[in-house]
Formats: sequence, structure tokens, C-alpha cells
Amino acid sequence: MTSHKVRSGAFSWLVLALVIVGCTDEVQPARDPISYDLLPSNTLFGTEIVFLDSLQTKARVRAGRLRWFSTQQQTMLDSSVYVEFLSSAGHCAARLWCDSAVVENATSHMWAYGHVIVISDSTGTRLETASLRWDNQRRRLATNDYVRIERPGEIVEGGYGFESDEYLKHYTIFHVRGNLLP
Repeated sequence: MTSHKVRSGAFSWLVLALVIVGCTDEVQPARDPISYDLLPSNTLFGTEIVFLDSLQTKARVRAGRLRWFSTQQQTMLDSSVYVEFLSSAGHCAARLWCDSAVVENATSHMWAYGHVIVISDSTGTRLETASLRWDNQRRRLATNDYVRIERPGEIVEGGYGFESDEYLKHYTIFHVRGNLLP
């Protein structure tokens, strides 16, 4: 009988504690799981961004989904990102494909991520890497990641770090650790 009274007494105290806690006039507002500052201001699907300089089109970017974050001043692109770099005559000089990209709204610099491929229409050069930065003002491509470059008649494999003009005509590989194959 003693153990029954102990359980009964403990149960009574638990019920009393719940009643006291539950009887309050203050109502706590529900909290959002994500801050509004971290959510995109706009989300667009099947979009194209055009980069202009003095009314001349420098590049066209297409993506399956675009998310614009006003508080971070960034635009995030994903779902089949495709970029065309245009020559001064307005012709497509190079193309870029990647899994996702981030554009800094103030400068229009772009970072491409995930199986990045750039192909130059003018030289036939093909670049493969994991990430790539496009400097909009200097019109330069750069990465610190592993790069693989194919040109007509040769393959450079095994370099880390790379910088080039956006047409892949003049480039530098900083830490070559592979082979040059004819």
C-alpha cells in the first residue's frame, strides 16, 4: 500500500504543477522557424538576367530558378544555370554551364558552383572545374580549384588555380600537377 500512496502523491504533485503552469494570462506569440531576413525577397522561375555596360550586352544568364535576397544583396541561381559571354560585336564568344551560381548585386560579380564547364566558341577551348568566379568589371574568370583544360590538339589535366579572360584565349594555370597530353 505504501508504494501506491507514493505514486498517487507524486501524480498529484505532477497534476498540480501542470495546472499552475497552464493557468497563466500571458500568451506567447508563435515564433517563425526562419527569420524573414534570411528568406528571398523574390523567387522567379525560368528567368534570364542580362549584364549591360554602356548599353552593350556583356553576358546573358539563364536559370531554372532565381532567388533575390535584398538583405544580403545577392541573387542565387540554380536549376540548370547557363551563361553566354558576348563579344563587343554582340556575338556569343563563350558559354558556361554550372549547377548553381551566386551574383553579387552591387558589382555583378558571379560565382559558379558544381560541375562548371566553360567552352570558348572562338578557340574551341573547354574548361572544367568545381567553382569559378567571373569578375564583371575586369571580365576575367578565376578559380583556386582543380582545373582540366582541353584545347584542339592538347589536354592539360591536374592544375590548381586558374585565371583567364572570359573567352579562354589567354589563361594561366598556377599550380600544374598533371600531364600535358598531345
